[in-house]
Amino acid sequence: MHSIAGMGADPTPAPKDWACRDRGRPAPYMHESMYADRFAKANKISAILSDFLGGPVKGRRCADVGCAIGAVAIRLAESGNEVVGIDLNRAALLEAVAVRPRELLAFIQSDAAAIPISSESLDIVIAAQVYEHTPDPESMAQEVYRILRPGGVCFFSGPNKYTLLEEHYWLPFLSWLPRQWATAYIKLFRRGGQYDIHSLSWRDLRGLWRRFTVVDYTWRLVKEPERFGGYGVGWGSKMASRVPSFLIRRLACLAPNFNWILVKG
Repeated sequence: MHSIAGMGADPTPAPKDWACRDRGRPAPYMHESMYADRFAKANKISAILSDFLGGPVKGRRCADVGCAIGAVAIRLAESGNEVVGIDLNRAALLEAVAVRPRELLAFIQSDAAAIPISSESLDIVIAAQVYEHTPDPESMAQEVYRILRPGGVCFFSGPNKYTLLEEHYWLPFLSWLPRQWATAYIKLFRRGGQYDIHSLSWRDLRGLWRRFTVVDYTWRLVKEPERFGGYGVGWGSKMASRVPSFLIRRLACLAPNFNWILVKG
């Protein structure tokens, strides 16, 4: 695999005998349905970036922060971009390396709040569905800003705290609740032991990315899903697609999931 200069760490190696293992159980990342879903999202992200940049995304230096099994990173590398995937979950990184190796592609295990990449060295950063899993999203946002060159862009997507149906545990109003109550809620319905999602509101997310210029693609995903790989913005996409465009733009802050291009000035 090719390594991006200045990233400060070697790509994560994959043991030769590693085969769908995670403490003796089948690794959940290995399900083909999950691959299909993640690659569909990767196609959406590529389509949004191509639309914003005015042409194919090629020959760029990129990082996928919170890359998981590497679907987005792989798609970018296949298009001729130099890419590093970053995640804290070693099991996911092992699968990304072992199952889908590509040239121009490296993976490193790192916290999003301390990314081992040189300042102002990248053209594109992907931060898709990761902020809510980060205990310190402010530091993550600062790191994304630091590693992007002036004029570089970040594709950001993430959930709205005030969505009606929380999309990690699929329980209504879950993310509205104080953490202690939310934990009790998921235990009551046997969905887990601890609620560890840190969702923010539209206003708080705009504050999080305050150093960037925000280009909102959320409403366009609602009105033109076929242009972006057939992907909407969450469980309410079909209903919202019937709403007039001018109203969709005004109500974008109420979407269950946001999709933004962030431009570093």
